[in-house]
Amino acid sequence: MIQSAYSNCKPTVNSTRTNGNFQNTVATTSASPVFGGASMAFLLDELCHAVRGGRLTTSIKEWIDETIKNDFENWFVGDFVEVDSIPKGSKGECIAKGTPLAGVPKCSADLALLDGTSTNINAPPGEIRFEVAGSESMVYTKILPLLASHERAEREILPVLLSPMFRLTATLSDCRYGGLGLHEVDAVLDCPLLLPSKESSGMEFEDLSPTKQWVVTASYYFATCWVRQLINSFIYAADESTANTDSIGAPAGSCMSCISSQRMNSGDVQKTIIARLSALVELEEELSFTASKCYGFAPPGKIVSLV
Repeated sequence: MIQSAYSNCKPTVNSTRTNGNFQNTVATTSASPVFGGASMAFLLDELCHAVRGGRLTTSIKEWIDETIKNDFENWFVGDFVEVDSIPKGSKGECIAKGTPLAGVPKCSADLALLDGTSTNINAPPGEIRFEVAGSESMVYTKILPLLASHERAEREILPVLLSPMFRLTATLSDCRYGGLGLHEVDAVLDCPLLLPSKESSGMEFEDLSPTKQWVVTASYYFATCWVRQLINSFIYAADESTANTDSIGAPAGSCMSCISSQRMNSGDVQKTIIARLSALVELEEELSFTASKCYGFAPPGKIVSLV
């Protein structure tokens, strides 16, 4: 029953090859743009409650975990290519120079958003933002590519599912609910976000077309929701009071005793949470500015009146 409900609510993503690169084309089943992904988001949240309530068998939880993780990675996670592997003279070279990132996006469409060669008329200039200092993340979260997509379903459904999908994934991994620990999904905690450039939320915002203004504002809105979700999902692992000894029985106060029950170092998580809180403050300020000037934007489920 759960499998049937999930299959009927999720958008159908077909991989197609364009210029040697695989791109996602989104079609829809019952999760039409009219509902904006609300049916799928509701299902994901109900599954979250079921997992936390201990009402699902292990086999069902394993199926949900595998399915959700695969879809989440396919839709929202992009890979970096190591800087050393970029051929000289390639269009990624200008991004690699002086960048603190470990690499540049493997996806050519995402790379084009960053280096200014994108032919997408909906997309404002892109930027990799909010990488946590000292991290060596080889993945990033896709937000701008979704909101700037010409596919209505991809633009209006997938962003709505970003936080609910990860909330369910994190719940399934959480030791408190029978999971193996949040270390299973910690790759996204410190990974940067592909967003409109910071300049897009400044004085240049009013020079953008109405469509690009909407993309910028929507990107900041969903990025704000995403960062809040990360903080909420990992805040328990940052609590030193949840730290316990390892299986060998390391004494309290030893190096091993600072490893939380989520198999994560609580001190490292605390530093990352603080960095995410800083990013949240910055995103909320940018969203407040752009939303006050973009009259065509409203949060999902809200009706916009231009009268």
